[in-house]
Amino acid sequence: MTNNQGAVAAKATVDLYQSSVKKDSETTDDKGNYEFDKVPAGEYEIQASAQGSQPSDLTKVTLEAGETKSVDLKVEVTCVR
Repeated sequence: MTNNQGAVAAKATVDLYQSSVKKDSETTDDKGNYEFDKVPAGEYEIQASAQGSQPSDLTKVTLEAGETKSVDLKVEVTCVR
């Protein structure tokens, strides 16, 4: 995951929603990577947020049984110090 300036968004929060209900939350590592384990097949939305940034738009994701999917998210920096 990166921000709109191209920098890695480390320690950002990524939330997983189903039917507008938060199902899980993960924190990105130092390289901006995140992973949700054991997510059942279905339709989801994910959203990222980071300190000093606006949350990303909700991104729709459909998972089939046994599928692994990569979704790149981007947050927009709103506060530069």
